[in-house]
Amino acid sequence: MNFVLKNKNRVVIDPKATIGENVIIYENTRIDGACEIGDNVTIFPNSYLSNCKVGKGTKVFASFIENSEIGSCCSISAYSCVKGGTKLSDFVRMGSGVMLKNTHISEHCEVGSNSVICGATLGKNCKISAGTILAGPCEKNKPKIELGNGVRVGARACIEGNIKIDTGEVIEAGKVIKKITQV
Repeated sequence: MNFVLKNKNRVVIDPKATIGENVIIYENTRIDGACEIGDNVTIFPNSYLSNCKVGKGTKVFASFIENSEIGSCCSISAYSCVKGGTKLSDFVRMGSGVMLKNTHISEHCEVGSNSVICGATLGKNCKISAGTILAGPCEKNKPKIELGNGVRVGARACIEGNIKIDTGEVIEAGKVIKKITQV
């Protein structure tokens, strides 16, 4: 193992975790369970990772990642929470304060700050602006919100229910789209 601990007295790493080469882990970080941290990853102060996989070259800034998979060359900005079986493909960028649960985000997507996405699948090259809410069912194996490739969602838009948005669509800022399902 060839990794650097910044202030090693304030870093906790579970013995079940595997850490790649040239990894930098800053103080006040805790890595629990069978985490797999890829090569050239930087984990900045005040991060918590549990039972997750983090791909090579990813940067995690003061965030919470649990039971999820983060691809290579991703950027998870501060105060974000990624949990519940979420999967981020390579080159995904997240703003600060983002909450993701039971969501799959494809390559080269961007999620703006303070967005909440639960129970959704995003195609490649999607752009989600700040303050957006995508509220699909958070339970696994339920129908989800599906965004095709290249979908753009404006700031503070809200999409709720089992909805499919076609490739290349643009959802304007502040728009509310809701599908009511009979129970």
